[in-house]
Amino acid sequence: MRGTEVFVSMSKAGLRRVAVTAALAVLTLGLGVDSGAQGGPLPASCVPGTADPNCAPALVNEVIDPPWTLPNLVPDVENVSIKPLKWDPESFTFVSGPPQLFFDTLAQNLGSVALELTADDPRNLATSPVSQCVVWVTEHVCRERTTVGGFAWHDSHGHYHFEGFASYSLRKVRRDGSPNYSKRGLVSMSDKVSFCLMDTGQVEFSFPGFLLRYYTLCTPAIQGISAGWMDVYGDTLEGQQLPLNGASDGRYALIIDMDNDGRLHEADDTDNVVVATIEISNGGTEVAIVGKQYPMAGADAKRKSS
Repeated sequence: MRGTEVFVSMSKAGLRRVAVTAALAVLTLGLGVDSGAQGGPLPASCVPGTADPNCAPALVNEVIDPPWTLPNLVPDVENVSIKPLKWDPESFTFVSGPPQLFFDTLAQNLGSVALELTADDPRNLATSPVSQCVVWVTEHVCRERTTVGGFAWHDSHGHYHFEGFASYSLRKVRRDGSPNYSKRGLVSMSDKVSFCLMDTGQVEFSFPGFLLRYYTLCTPAIQGISAGWMDVYGDTLEGQQLPLNGASDGRYALIIDMDNDGRLHEADDTDNVVVATIEISNGGTEVAIVGKQYPMAGADAKRKSS
């Protein structure tokens, strides 16, 4: 099994694909397998200690052209309030203004790997493409990246953000409780919201993700959300508000649409929208969440709604 030992040591050292290919070729020849048989999924019989010669070509195929392993972004909202405040870009603070809906946004990673973004050219962040890791060697060791967008400086927050990460809207609801997506049903809508991604809280302690925070700083060199973690944007951050525009007491739909341009690569794109039904009361001064749903999600995502 000397060929296997060569492969392990080379991959740990981070050598180029040709070295990995050579090491696996040794393994293939050592098992006497026809190299032309390479391809197809790894046979079920390929377990540690196997003598099945068909394992070698499948193993070569898996390592030379490994499948993508992707995160799964799922938005959520927990806190809402109404305040007579608006953001003042000159003083970088909130000042008196018309009532607005304040809310937080939870960008949860319910996938099995991290969502990791890096600038391809850290010296020219304004123009540098941003890439997402799509193939992992081990936890936090990336093998392959693909371009997904760019970073932009955010004056109010004082650091670089990934552009177009989410969008927010407040809509009237129909008699059946569903959002009114017509033009007349729109109360207010945000511009596309940018995020600086980092681990700020665990989704739940029982979730099979990383136990320790990894993305602890918001830097343009590397940003991300570990599996089982989330980035929480509190309701006091600029951009986490929507104008009420005279909305009267009653029920409305607060809609958070994450990665609505579809630039990020995910294991599941059907749970990127959360609709929180809110109820405004007491003359437009109080608000509460009375229900949440993921309207695009499949049956396997029911646990994500409440």
